[in-house]
Amino acid sequence: MCEGCGKYITAETRAFQCDKCVGNWKYNECLNIGQEQFEKMLDCKELTWLCSGCSKEVMEFDRVKK
Repeated sequence: MCEGCGKYITAETRAFQCDKCVGNWKYNECLNIGQEQFEKMLDCKELTWLCSGCSKEVMEFDRVKK
C-alpha cells in the first residue's frame, strides 16, 4: 500500500519502493512527480528513495553521528 494515500500498489503502478526497508511504497503522484519525470528517474542508477520512517532514522543517525 502507498504510505501517502493508502491505495494498493500493483505491477502497473508508478511508485517508488523504499531502498532501506523494502516494505514501504509511495505513488509518484503522492510524491508530486509527473509521469515523464518518473520515467526519467527510473533510468537513474544512483536514485535512492527512503520512506518517511527510514528517512527519519537516517536523519537521526546522521545528527547523532556529528
